[in-house]
Amino acid sequence: MKRLFFSTSIIVVGLLFNTVFVYAGYDCYVDEDAGSEEDGSEDNPYKNISKALEKGCDDIYVAAGSYSDNILLEKDVKIKGKGDDYVSITGLVEMEYGSEIEDVEIKGEGIKVRSGASVEIIDVYIRDAGTGIETVDGGTLTIRDSKIKKNGKGLYIQKGKDINITSSEISENEEEGIDIRSNVDGVVSGNVIEDNGESGIEIILGKSEMKITNNKIEDNGSSGIATQFYDFQEKIGAISIRGNTISENSNYGIDCKTPSGGNSGDKYWSESMSFVGNSIFENKKGDFAPYCKLSNIKIENATKTEEEIAAEKAAKAAALEAERKAEEKALAAEEERLAKEKAEDELENEKKDLETEIAAAVGEEKKPPMKTTDEEEENNAGESLGKFRFFAEIFGGIIVATLLIWLFLSGNTKKKNKYSSKFDDPDYIL
Repeated sequence: MKRLFFSTSIIVVGLLFNTVFVYAGYDCYVDEDAGSEEDGSEDNPYKNISKALEKGCDDIYVAAGSYSDNILLEKDVKIKGKGDDYVSITGLVEMEYGSEIEDVEIKGEGIKVRSGASVEIIDVYIRDAGTGIETVDGGTLTIRDSKIKKNGKGLYIQKGKDINITSSEISENEEEGIDIRSNVDGVVSGNVIEDNGESGIEIILGKSEMKITNNKIEDNGSSGIATQFYDFQEKIGAISIRGNTISENSNYGIDCKTPSGGNSGDKYWSESMSFVGNSIFENKKGDFAPYCKLSNIKIENATKTEEEIAAEKAAKAAALEAERKAEEKALAAEEERLAKEKAEDELENEKKDLETEIAAAVGEEKKPPMKTTDEEEENNAGESLGKFRFFAEIFGGIIVATLLIWLFLSGNTKKKNKYSSKFDDPDYIL
């Protein structure tokens, strides 16, 4: 029995009342084994999904079975598989804003999400399509608890879309598991992404803000995560890669490429990506492509947990603090030593100055007292007078001696003149 929701509007024009019934939406049922009486009720369901859509049903419950339909889920239309067995839809499913699809299998054509549409895909198995899910710009794509397997490409997320892909299996696709173009924001978390023909995740970094967390990305035909740079989108990205297991991929665990050439610069990849707490190992060409030009510290931190990094930072900070304190202590000790040496030098200098002063004082006592200028003049005059007297006495002595000699000689001459010979001298004695 189908449910009819209505509202009543009463318009009063003069004394006339008019009642209008408005259909707000249906819950409809679909079963491929339905009988000839089809009204979309649970007792008389439609035989195919297209008819339920044509009748304007909003919530469509589909019984287990196989349905061949190309269907368009218009705004706010929801399809949900009913029961524990698979509902299999062969054909193309297009989704507009607010539409949802849950608990069904889609094969052959996959899902296309129209421009600007925010849609939800829950517990859906998509296989055997050229592209499992393809989006264009605008809106948000939400996928959870789904399987996207054995398609040409798993997911193709074109630029400008927001995504939230969680708890899903994306595997055995011929090309990439998830191909994400530029300027895409969102989350890829808790998924198994393995055994794809090319990379597990391929993403253009430019202007994208993405959290790739807690995924198992293994055994892919190219790299685990292949990041790309294009000249037309030079702006760096903000890609957080945390808690993933990335192993045994045929190329690198993390690869960096420039498909159309161009110069990304040395820091583009390092500034666009951050790594914490991943387990990256046994990738055939290496865990990180050399072209990524990541620093050794960034590579080391890629496999450490946030707690380990925080502990290392704390230990480094503690070591630096201890080193700073040791330097301060050593500096203080050196300053103390220099101050002590300075004090000792000053004490020694004071001692020497005191000894010099004492020696000088003792020397002054031994020296004759200093004479004044007047005393010196008197002494000089006295010395001159003494010298004069000395020379005067000598000179006087010479004069006296000369006189005595002269007198003596004069006396002998007179005697000679008195006696003509010595025999005439009466005092001569024979």
